[in-house]
Amino acid sequence: MERAPSHMIRAVLLAVILLVLVTAVAVVTRGGPRDAPTDRRLSDAATTTLVVLGMLALGVAITLGFTVGDGWPLLPIGAWVGAYLVVRVRDRTRPQRERATLEQRRDAARRRLDEFGPDGVAALDEAETLIDRILHTEAAQHGWLGDLDFGADTEMIAAAQRRITELRKACDEWAALPDPMPVDADLIVDAQRSIGELKAAVAERLQVLHDCANQAEAVDRALAQQREQDAVEHRRDQLRVRITALLTGTRAASQREPSEATDLVRSRVAAFQELQATIQAHRRADSID
Repeated sequence: MERAPSHMIRAVLLAVILLVLVTAVAVVTRGGPRDAPTDRRLSDAATTTLVVLGMLALGVAITLGFTVGDGWPLLPIGAWVGAYLVVRVRDRTRPQRERATLEQRRDAARRRLDEFGPDGVAALDEAETLIDRILHTEAAQHGWLGDLDFGADTEMIAAAQRRITELRKACDEWAALPDPMPVDADLIVDAQRSIGELKAAVAERLQVLHDCANQAEAVDRALAQQREQDAVEHRRDQLRVRITALLTGTRAASQREPSEATDLVRSRVAAFQELQATIQAHRRADSID
């Protein structure tokens, strides 16, 4: 009778905990009023996370309520409330973070385009693609090609494309000036010649990277063929040993002497045939007489 109040307190406490959790889960699942803005509602992933955490907190709270009692069941509830607040804040600020990340990427792309120009961006992207092809080959990953560092190649392409962009901008600004002078025209011709030389150097370096990628992939194909040949040779050796063992057993089986039973059968059959021949001979002799 003395422990009845304690059990009653636990029962009431667990009922309150259950009511709070069910209400919270219902609110989270509903995602707020129907006329609420879309960005104020929790995403499906956040809702699922909170529901799972709520069920876990409920189980822990019930276990603590029946074993420890007192205020211990409130700990998992408090942890769930803290998780709810964190998830809620992060989920509500998620669109802003995504927009900020997207804007940062756009700004980086604009700065890259302004620094290297469209042709330069394309050249750098092609160089990165070729380098990735080389680094992802089996030959590179297993050290067949040594320690690879293509930093000098990308820096050369970037520096050349940056200089090309600067020369083009300077030439465009000069073309916009009134009253051009012959000396300046000769300078522009030199600038155009330098642009052509830089473009040729970039194209040559890209061709070198392209050749390296093809050669590295050719090494991969050679390694694959070698593995196939090794597998065939290994299988051939296994079959050779197996066939040799079978042939040895076959010779031993063929050289084994017949059993006594076979000798007995053959001797009895021969005796029976001889007896039949004797009987037939006597019958023919009797018929003649």
